[in-house]
Amino acid sequence: MISTIVQTVAPAAKDLTLLATVKTELAITGTTQDAWLTDAIRQASDGIAAFCRRPEGFGRATWTQTVRGARGRGPIILDRDIAVSITSVNEDGTALTAPDWLLDGSLLHRLDEDDGVTAWRGDKVVIVYQAGFTLLTDLPYDVERCCLDLVVRAHQAKGRDPGLRSERILDVIAQSWDTPGGDGFKDGLPRDVAERLAPYIRWAI
Repeated sequence: MISTIVQTVAPAAKDLTLLATVKTELAITGTTQDAWLTDAIRQASDGIAAFCRRPEGFGRATWTQTVRGARGRGPIILDRDIAVSITSVNEDGTALTAPDWLLDGSLLHRLDEDDGVTAWRGDKVVIVYQAGFTLLTDLPYDVERCCLDLVVRAHQAKGRDPGLRSERILDVIAQSWDTPGGDGFKDGLPRDVAERLAPYIRWAI
């Protein structure tokens, strides 16, 4: 099967946290840093989406997925897999109704007249569906927490060496560094953040 997908309605937002939430976290009351913090939120959100192999982000959007060569095949794997809601399914120009298909997670099955799972009967299947979280209403808090942590760390790192892990000043200064490729990082993110995001990674099949 050959599958293509197009976003037809963009998400209302892509940021994984709010400016007000970040400012509360950092105990910032003024507005002089708002522009920098807004950029940092966007960068952290994009970084998390890239790490999770979700370049489209986590926001709820509408998608049209077209599958060719479906005839005689088993379930169709939807390319977007978060909180999927089917709007319509069209098989070789014929609109199917809910009794004709079954959604199981991100797998779309064709059903027969006896409500049993069967192979797709048409060559071209067009599925319109919504997927993603309504930000920030139903976004899992641990994802937002990861975004907050990245923004806070970026703010705390302003003006200092970002690779500095520790510094000790006695009679002699002792310093150690980490880099994005070091043990403290995984695929460009701090390791502890990356580990918390593991459940949200889109795995290739």
